[in-house]
Amino acid sequence: MISRISLGAARSWRPGRLALARGLRPRVLILGATLLTGGGCGACAAGADAALSISAPDARVEVPEVASIDLLPGDTLLQIGDTLRLRATVRDAAGAAIPGRLVTWALEPDSAAELDAAAGLVRALAPGEAAIVAAVEGKEARATVRVIDPTAAPPVEEEEEPEEGGGEAPGSEGSQGPPPVGGGSDAAAPAPPKLMGLEAVRFFDPAQGRTLRVGAGGRLQAALDQARPGDQILLARGASFRGKFRLPAKDDRRGRWITVRTELGGDSLAAGERMTPALAQARRLAAIVGTGALPEPTIESDPGAAGWRFVEVEITAAPEGPRFGTLVRFGHPDLRTEADIPSDMVIDRSWVHGTESLDLLRCVQLNSAGGAVMNSTVDDCHAKGFDSYAIGGTSGPGPYRITNNYIAGAGMGIFFGGADPRVAGLSPSDFEIRRNHFTRPTSWKGRWTVKNLLEFKHARRALIEENVFENHWVDGQSGFAIVFKSVSQYGRAPWSQTSDVLFRRNVLRHTAAGISIAARPEPRPAVPAARIALVDNLVYDVGTFAGTRNGRMLALFGPLADVTVTGNTFLHGSVASHALMLDVGKPSRNLDMRRNVLTRGSYGVWASGGGEGASAIEKAWPGSWRFDENVLLAGAAPRSGYPGGTRVLRTPGLARGLVGELGGEQLAGSAAWSAVATLLRDAGVPGGVGAPLDALREALAGVAPDFPARAGAAARVRR
Repeated sequence: MISRISLGAARSWRPGRLALARGLRPRVLILGATLLTGGGCGACAAGADAALSISAPDARVEVPEVASIDLLPGDTLLQIGDTLRLRATVRDAAGAAIPGRLVTWALEPDSAAELDAAAGLVRALAPGEAAIVAAVEGKEARATVRVIDPTAAPPVEEEEEPEEGGGEAPGSEGSQGPPPVGGGSDAAAPAPPKLMGLEAVRFFDPAQGRTLRVGAGGRLQAALDQARPGDQILLARGASFRGKFRLPAKDDRRGRWITVRTELGGDSLAAGERMTPALAQARRLAAIVGTGALPEPTIESDPGAAGWRFVEVEITAAPEGPRFGTLVRFGHPDLRTEADIPSDMVIDRSWVHGTESLDLLRCVQLNSAGGAVMNSTVDDCHAKGFDSYAIGGTSGPGPYRITNNYIAGAGMGIFFGGADPRVAGLSPSDFEIRRNHFTRPTSWKGRWTVKNLLEFKHARRALIEENVFENHWVDGQSGFAIVFKSVSQYGRAPWSQTSDVLFRRNVLRHTAAGISIAARPEPRPAVPAARIALVDNLVYDVGTFAGTRNGRMLALFGPLADVTVTGNTFLHGSVASHALMLDVGKPSRNLDMRRNVLTRGSYGVWASGGGEGASAIEKAWPGSWRFDENVLLAGAAPRSGYPGGTRVLRTPGLARGLVGELGGEQLAGSAAWSAVATLLRDAGVPGGVGAPLDALREALAGVAPDFPARAGAAARVRR
């Protein structure tokens, strides 16, 4: 199954590799080799035909004994009101997972939290600590939960009053001022994101189960119904299967998968290689084509379905009308019990797409307990007047792996939230979003409604790393490409929160506006966004795109808690208004903003009613911030002083940002990299400040066309 693991320091974490592991079967199970065909087979489902065949090799497996327990998520920090979902992975002496064993839970003591053993939940009640104990057949595992009160004021140590004034004199290049108003290097550091990741996705070896072949004209649904956990369904090359297809729940899964794939033989892509439309067409992938009307999906999982994996298939639609609802829906958003939520749903090395003219609302919905979209192209997901997206979800607990994909959605590329889950306390959680190329063609402008490239309204614990985001304009919203905020869409899920997000080593470019983080921008009850970090990113050519403009690089709207912005390079394009826009109406706490390079634009770090520079930061984050070792590239003198440690470098040619300095509407590839490096060097930016350009370029090899993969890099893809 797909499960979660506790992570150590965020900077040192690397997701696990995909691995093969045999599932658990009875102590002696012998499947004789058989061949079933549709002609005269009384055991076959009604309606099966000669295009469906089933075969099975012999198999014999021993039942292993329990050797250890992995308790997930391990030691955890919670705020009062948080709900933590518990999972235990039982392992044998070789370290392989053993599904199906009964786990008993205990909480010692129960003053700080309460345990719902049946649901596998711990709820934080009051400040304090408690030990979670999981036990299986005499083996135990323990983890500590510490509960804090987020409304309690932190202890304040007495210190000397900082000098009045703020930072360097406006326009005095390279000068240093007094310590920041918020306390300088003595200011409390924000709490880091509490990240979790995916354990290795363990695929059952298809050779241990039966093989079901479905030829051209065969009945795919009959194969889906007859398949048992451990089987693989092989689809004929070039075949097209039209209709609406259900993924049934199966008994006796025991950690095994049902795999649906095109029978490619030696033409299969290597693990970790991304499927493109050209590769799909050259290999003549079998196509699963939806033909129903809105809102019927092409592929939908039944309640309680588990362990379905689609590999090297094409999934699309040819509807009766001009609009189609959903291509793949792993879990209906209105499911009301955890038992009904599907689990362990995977799309790998596939082409999931609409058409150039189709009004398509959803390409892939992940409302599952464990889901992945990997090494695939998800494209032509667009609609007019509606929120379309390529990949998203509202009502599954996760974890989710979205890695090494080409993602083109009009409304949003990835979107989680937007509807309230029906299961009380459920939050989409534990995301790994890595090495994806988010983009859209400019030909979509005016034709389809565009909002963001990535948006979280309700999502917890996410690593967003080594992606390329590009091509975003003002349309359905104001032009921010990346949006993090807490929203309970209809007011039925007041626990909704976006929190514990690490946005690291990404490139964002060619967009009207950059990144917006809002605590709780809508009136319905929700938990304010918290613990969000932007680290080591390059953001450039921000301000105008596709004939639209905004010019705001970053926006922070309170009351936020624990926001980190370190080691980034932020460069405007031909329109530059704000480097950082702040909200003074709802004070935030704990901002750490250090070692960044920013183009000032017209307003710099600005708050309405708070002015520019140190006074703006203090108004928005009173007494609870650190702004140090940042470099501000200013085309004109700032209106007021910045905190001490800020270097203001007068670069008159940068009044219009990167594009204004170097020319060209869209710098990309080696030209952009060289331009950025030259710009920073000539401006006098010191080493160790801003994004680590060389390391970033190396990390992004193979993600987008202008970051070409090195020879032999396919085997290096981290997945």
